Amino acid sequence: MWNKTEERTLNQQEFNSFITPYIPRLYRSILSMVRNATDAEDIIQEAVMRAYTNISRYDSSRPFYPWLLTIGRNLARNFLSRRNSRESSAEVPLDIPEIHSSNPELSAIKREEIRSLYKALEELSPEHRQIIELKHFQECSYNEISEILSIPRGTVMSRLYYARKQLQAALESQE
Repeated sequence: MWNKTEERTLNQQEFNSFITPYIPRLYRSILSMVRNATDAEDIIQEAVMRAYTNISRYDSSRPFYPWLLTIGRNLARNFLSRRNSRESSAEVPLDIPEIHSSNPELSAIKREEIRSLYKALEELSPEHRQIIELKHFQECSYNEISEILSIPRGTVMSRLYYARKQLQAALESQE
């Protein structure tokens, strides 16, 4: 996007066109954390604003998405910590998108499968849940995950292996 000597200033329109492709991935990540579409949209809006106002802090030698995701995840964590202490993550309803199919029975089965998957994800340790979400829901590469979590690539691969085994066990225990 920029070379190292270039001043990082963009007008709002240039920034919006640059950041637009990253928004769907960011949305999925934030939604998986806060479990509510409206809250996720608000957090993303704030993350984009912060990214725009702090673009001069972005290190252009590194990938952009992990930097943006870090902003979004920090905002989501702050939001969750402010959420009423009586609510646990298990009590927060999950916004599962409508599944459009001409077959209502198939739609119901798919929604139940998604519910089962999210229930199994809740049983994982936080570090395993996080790595599964980054790899499979956010479609991050090993290098991006390494950057986001500040861990070596080998640790990403190892943690992902054990997270998948733990998720498989959690899904099998639901049967």
